Amino acid sequence: MLSLLAAGALAVGWSQAGLAPTVDARDAAAAVVLGCNLVHLLLAAIVLALQVARVRCGRVGVHAPYEPRVAGLLCGYNALALWAAWVALVPFPQAWGGT
Repeated sequence: MLSLLAAGALAVGWSQAGLAPTVDARDAAAAVVLGCNLVHLLLAAIVLALQVARVRCGRVGVHAPYEPRVAGLLCGYNALALWAAWVALVPFPQAWGGT
Protein backbone atom coordinates (compact mmCIF):
# COMPACT_ATOMS: atom_id res chain seq x y z
CA MET A 1 0.00 0.00 0.00
CA LEU A 2 2.79 2.41 0.88
CA SER A 3 4.56 1.62 -2.40
CA LEU A 4 1.43 2.51 -4.37
CA LEU A 5 1.02 5.72 -2.39
CA ALA A 6 4.65 6.68 -3.03
CA ALA A 7 4.33 5.78 -6.73
CA GLY A 8 1.22 7.94 -7.02
CA ALA A 9 2.89 10.86 -5.28
CA LEU A 10 5.93 10.50 -7.52
CA ALA A 11 3.78 10.35 -10.67
CA VAL A 12 1.80 13.43 -9.64
CA GLY A 13 4.95 15.35 -8.77
CA TRP A 14 6.57 14.31 -12.03
CA SER A 15 3.56 15.40 -14.08
CA GLN A 16 3.46 18.79 -12.35
CA ALA A 17 7.22 19.40 -12.55
CA GLY A 18 7.05 20.69 -16.10
CA LEU A 19 10.16 18.83 -17.21
CA ALA A 20 11.33 19.21 -20.81
CA PRO A 21 13.58 16.17 -21.31
CA THR A 22 14.05 16.82 -25.02
CA VAL A 23 15.23 20.39 -24.40
CA ASP A 24 17.40 20.33 -21.27
CA ALA A 25 19.92 17.68 -20.22
CA ARG A 26 19.15 18.22 -16.53
CA ASP A 27 15.45 17.60 -17.20
CA ALA A 28 16.32 14.47 -19.20
CA ALA A 29 18.43 13.12 -16.33
CA ALA A 30 15.67 13.94 -13.85
CA ALA A 31 13.11 12.17 -16.05
CA VAL A 32 15.26 9.03 -16.21
CA VAL A 33 15.81 9.00 -12.44
CA LEU A 34 12.13 9.58 -11.71
CA GLY A 35 11.07 6.96 -14.25
CA CYS A 36 13.37 4.33 -12.76
CA ASN A 37 12.11 5.10 -9.26
CA LEU A 38 8.52 4.89 -10.45
CA VAL A 39 9.09 1.50 -12.08
CA HIS A 40 10.80 0.15 -8.95
CA LEU A 41 7.99 1.41 -6.71
CA LEU A 42 5.39 -0.30 -8.89
CA LEU A 43 7.49 -3.48 -8.86
CA ALA A 44 7.66 -3.33 -5.07
CA ALA A 45 3.88 -2.93 -4.90
CA ILE A 46 3.43 -6.05 -7.03
CA VAL A 47 5.97 -8.05 -5.01
CA LEU A 48 4.37 -7.02 -1.71
CA ALA A 49 0.87 -7.84 -2.97
CA LEU A 50 2.05 -11.29 -4.04
CA GLN A 51 3.79 -11.71 -0.69
CA VAL A 52 0.59 -10.88 1.19
CA ALA A 53 -1.34 -13.37 -0.95
CA ARG A 54 1.24 -16.11 -0.29
CA VAL A 55 1.15 -15.45 3.46
CA ARG A 56 -2.65 -15.63 3.49
CA CYS A 57 -2.53 -18.95 1.60
CA GLY A 58 -0.08 -20.35 4.16
CA ARG A 59 2.81 -20.74 1.74
CA VAL A 60 5.23 -18.63 3.77
CA GLY A 61 6.33 -19.67 7.20
CA VAL A 62 9.04 -21.69 8.91
CA HIS A 63 9.57 -23.84 5.81
CA ALA A 64 10.08 -20.77 3.53
CA PRO A 65 11.34 -17.87 5.66
CA TYR A 66 13.32 -16.03 2.97
CA GLU A 67 10.56 -14.44 0.92
CA PRO A 68 9.73 -11.68 3.43
CA ARG A 69 13.43 -10.85 3.60
CA VAL A 70 13.56 -10.38 -0.16
CA ALA A 71 10.51 -8.12 -0.09
CA GLY A 72 12.09 -6.17 2.77
CA LEU A 73 15.33 -5.74 0.84
CA LEU A 74 13.39 -4.41 -2.16
CA CYS A 75 11.58 -1.90 0.06
CA GLY A 76 14.89 -0.84 1.60
CA TYR A 77 16.39 -0.42 -1.86
CA ASN A 78 13.45 1.75 -2.90
CA ALA A 79 13.82 3.95 0.16
CA LEU A 80 17.54 4.41 -0.51
CA ALA A 81 16.97 5.04 -4.23
CA LEU A 82 14.29 7.66 -3.54
CA TRP A 83 16.54 9.38 -1.00
CA ALA A 84 19.45 9.38 -3.47
CA ALA A 85 17.19 10.77 -6.21
CA TRP A 86 16.00 13.55 -3.93
CA VAL A 87 19.57 14.44 -2.97
CA ALA A 88 20.65 14.43 -6.63
CA LEU A 89 17.70 16.50 -7.86
CA VAL A 90 17.03 18.99 -5.06
CA PRO A 91 19.95 20.20 -2.91
CA PHE A 92 22.88 19.54 -5.28
CA PRO A 93 21.69 21.71 -8.21
CA GLN A 94 20.80 24.50 -5.80
CA ALA A 95 24.24 24.32 -4.19
CA TRP A 96 25.86 25.12 -7.54
CA GLY A 97 23.52 27.89 -8.60
CA GLY A 98 20.96 25.80 -10.46
CA THR A 99 17.21 25.96 -10.08
